Amino acid sequence: MKKRIRVLQVLHDFKKGGVQAEVMWPARLLDKEDVEFDVLLYKDSTVYYFEDFPRYGNLYPIVVPKTSTRVGTVLRTFTNFFFVKKKMSKILESAPQYDAVHSHHPLYNAACLSAAKKYNIPVRIAHCAVNKPTRKDFNDRLYVRVFYKLSAVILNGCATNRYGVTQNAADYMFGKNKGRMLKNPTLGL
Repeated sequence: MKKRIRVLQVLHDFKKGGVQAEVMWPARLLDKEDVEFDVLLYKDSTVYYFEDFPRYGNLYPIVVPKTSTRVGTVLRTFTNFFFVKKKMSKILESAPQYDAVHSHHPLYNAACLSAAKKYNIPVRIAHCAVNKPTRKDFNDRLYVRVFYKLSAVILNGCATNRYGVTQNAADYMFGKNKGRMLKNPTLGL
């Protein structure tokens, strides 16, 4: 008997469009006897795909703490790494062994994939859809750029595959020539 492949997809939420559709089409099309998809969400919201997905796999919503102040936002950007890694570790500890973790959220890729490495998940995919800011936006959020630089160090040590939707996004997330572009498979972009 052939072993079923188990994949944990990591998303921000399950609203309509974008990466969410990219996660749903293989879940709907592939035989569940061959591939099983589960999804970790950073929002516990019942939008669009939320009601539909449980037919295909498990949902693990975690609510990432937020704040309304500028200083709080900066601090949360860094402290949420530990919060997300702890929650991800609990999921990996309690769920049957995954063959792959595919994280689509640039702020939490490093937290999820470092936990996946700790639990010996063999395939750990980091995916980034965020391009490097233009010069006009460059000074806008210094703390995010610093966080991405720190994340790149972690990701380059724990991700087995590093992709950006453009080469610019891959370079921004992982460092120059440390990741590669992976075209959108359904849209052919």
